[in-house]
Amino acid sequence: MKRAALLLLLLLAACDGFPQDRAQACLLDTAREATASLTSAGNFLQRLTRDPGAKAFDIGSMTFANIAFGTCTETAPDAWQCSVEYQMDFSGDGGQALVDLAAALGQDIEARRLETWTFRFGPSLTECAPA
Repeated sequence: MKRAALLLLLLLAACDGFPQDRAQACLLDTAREATASLTSAGNFLQRLTRDPGAKAFDIGSMTFANIAFGTCTETAPDAWQCSVEYQMDFSGDGGQALVDLAAALGQDIEARRLETWTFRFGPSLTECAPA
C-alpha cells in the first residue's frame, strides 16, 4: 500500500514539459549498455570453451522495469534532474546467478530503487546518468 501511494505521488509530482518518453528510452539504453559490458567477457569465454554445457549457458541480461518519474527540476535549458523509481530485472542463467549471489551476500538487487538522475536532451540525442 505504501509503495502504491509513493508511486502515485511520484507520478503526480512529475514535471510538465519533461519528455518522459525520451528519458525512459535513455534509461533502457543505459541498461542495454551495462548488459553489453557485463556480458562481453562471458560471451568471449563461452566461445573459447569446448564444453557443450557452457555453450548452452544463457549469459542473460539486465534491464530497468516499472520506471516512474517523480519530481523534476530544470537545471539548464534542456537539462533536468529528476527522482526516478525503478527496479532492475535480470534474466537468463547469468542474470539469475547474479541475483542468487547478491542474495547470499544479503542484497536484493531486484528491489525497487529511488534515485536522482540527470538528463540532457539535445535535438536528436538524450544523455542520462545517476546524479
